[in-house]
Amino acid sequence: METCAGFWDFWAGLNLSSVQWLEWAKAAFDLLKGIAWPAAIFWLVFLFRKQIRERIPHVIEVGPTRALFQQPQAQPIKANASIDGSPDRLATVVELEKDVKARLERIAPEYREVELVRAVAESRLVANFEYIFASIFASQIDFLLELTKSPRGEGDSELYFTQSVLSKDSEFFSEIGFERWRAYLLSQELAVLHEEKIEITDKGKDFLWWVERAKQGFIRPG
Repeated sequence: METCAGFWDFWAGLNLSSVQWLEWAKAAFDLLKGIAWPAAIFWLVFLFRKQIRERIPHVIEVGPTRALFQQPQAQPIKANASIDGSPDRLATVVELEKDVKARLERIAPEYREVELVRAVAESRLVANFEYIFASIFASQIDFLLELTKSPRGEGDSELYFTQSVLSKDSEFFSEIGFERWRAYLLSQELAVLHEEKIEITDKGKDFLWWVERAKQGFIRPG
């Protein structure tokens, strides 16, 4: 009881309307506010300590209002590693590299990058065309040739499949069906559906150009 009486005597002795009380309250609030911010910062640093530790090597500038970080640079490919991840290069690749370097030395330095990029792009395209030609049917190549004349609607394309493809080998192509037969041309981006019509793409035209020059006399089944 004496403790409670002392507590109430303490509060009764305070003049809540006095200026001293307001100043004391303001000072106490400022003190709590000053303590809260460092505590919050400490908590955030503790929470993200792993991420901060990883970013410390990339710090460029630290100021009162900001911190600048340098973006980590991509690791260069090792000279003795190929792009596909194999540790060693094939002997044939090494010989081809020598040939490429010899050819580049005959080109003016300012044009070497252009020629090299072009050669890489053409090599990748030819590799893709070889992959397509290994699995495409002759009837699909013939259909691409028809598309160079004009686009074909869905019904007209299916009629072509029935008359020119299915009639030649009904047992085999009846299992494949028109949808699967046409889907290969679309999936390889040799043709495209546009406004309910099948149109040949630029890649399809380039493929036909390549077949005519690189695969003369080669007969595909189907």
